Amino acid sequence: MIAAPPQPPEHQRHELLAGYGVLVLVAGVALGVVALVLRGEQDPPFDAVLLATGALAVAFGLQMLHRAVPIAPPLAQRGAAPPADAPQSLHRIENAVSFGCSRAVDAHMLVRPVLREIALQRLSAHGVDLDSDARAQVMLGPWAWGLLRPDLPEPPDWHAPGLDAAALERIVESLEAL
Repeated sequence: MIAAPPQPPEHQRHELLAGYGVLVLVAGVALGVVALVLRGEQDPPFDAVLLATGALAVAFGLQMLHRAVPIAPPLAQRGAAPPADAPQSLHRIENAVSFGCSRAVDAHMLVRPVLREIALQRLSAHGVDLDSDARAQVMLGPWAWGLLRPDLPEPPDWHAPGLDAAALERIVESLEAL
């Protein structure tokens, strides 16, 4: 019985495949450039074959690169994934926080209403109204009150950076402490 040849380690296979992918991709682009430079000097069928061969080489090279170096998932999908049976509301909150950390308008329009709803429920358990009771400011603390106060205007620059992760963590901690 003939033994199969030894296989290189997985990372070497990916590097080799990526190298071949780049080589084929460059060859395909070179064929396309040659076809464009020699245009008119050769037969039209030759130009068509040269361009088609170059296009196939580019497509094959891109496919090899994709197999060797898969595209990373978007940042919002990285990290621990929620359970498959996570409720829709959890997905809604995760998306709101993701957007709210990037732009000020999203923090104001998406994250703030969710946190205000939580604050309203937590404060009402203590007999405190978020919008009309002065004790709410003291109970929430400066971080949470700064975002959840009823008279907070919309951000002047909608494209300004959103909530800082540390600030959001402090706000959530103050809501949990209620």
